[in-house]
Amino acid sequence: MDLDKLRIFYYAAKANSFTNCDLNLSPSAVSRHISDLEHRLKAPLFYRQGRGLSLTDQGEILFESAHKIFAELDAARSLLNEVGAEPQGVLRVAIPGGWTATILIQYIAEFLKQYPKIRLHMIPIERLNEFTLNEVDAAIIPFMPDRPTWIQRHLMQFHLKLFASSEYLNIHGIPKTIEDLDFHHIIAHGVGGHTLSDLKWHLSLGTKNDKIRDPYLIVCSPYHAAEQGLGIVTLAQENLLLRSGKLVQVLPEVKGPVIDAYYVYPEHLKDSKKVRLLGDYIVDFIKKTKNLSNLPKVA
Repeated sequence: MDLDKLRIFYYAAKANSFTNCDLNLSPSAVSRHISDLEHRLKAPLFYRQGRGLSLTDQGEILFESAHKIFAELDAARSLLNEVGAEPQGVLRVAIPGGWTATILIQYIAEFLKQYPKIRLHMIPIERLNEFTLNEVDAAIIPFMPDRPTWIQRHLMQFHLKLFASSEYLNIHGIPKTIEDLDFHHIIAHGVGGHTLSDLKWHLSLGTKNDKIRDPYLIVCSPYHAAEQGLGIVTLAQENLLLRSGKLVQVLPEVKGPVIDAYYVYPEHLKDSKKVRLLGDYIVDFIKKTKNLSNLPKVA
């Protein structure tokens, strides 16, 4: 098969267009190459529609194969550039929205200082249940993906607890029971997708008939909202921001959900120096900072 024609097909399929497909070719030239490819394969690849293109069943099959081919070619090109050289270039890492500011950015700051030629692009995942590795090099996610071709490294467990500022508790009082939460301002994470539903566990804690508390505030970075005295929030007790002592734990006897974090990447990048170095760095960093002791608590 002509690799150049396959590349033209691949980019046209990604764009669903012969016009806006990031190729230095006219739409008529793209169409001509696609028609020639269809003729050679004896199969239609696109439905030509007035407002754009859509893949036929045969086109879907070819697109999946083409994606694997070009992903592996890009990986091979990247690996060749890494041989014997200082790690450099863009490393695209997908993360759940909201984790960057509260947890992950604290872990990777020193990594970027150690490898100044790496440019880290952190891409937020809005809905984790729709997550794929098609457009990134690696991901840090709170579940084990059902992808047999991905390499998976367990990073750590996050134990969710309840926290508030002393300022808030001085004004609104200290909850003594989980039922007391009904009379407090509850801050909720602004997350989507069932895979992060545990971050909203405190909205139903101690309620009857599956009732859900209406949150006082929904925000993507709830730590900072709680720090400003706006209410009670759930956070992982491993969150390094808690070491500042600006928040105290409330209802410490209540056990919240446990979230497992994984570092995952496609098998064709298993020899990528950048991908491997970031995974190793995060694992080592977690080992050094694993025990978060002496957290302030309120009885």
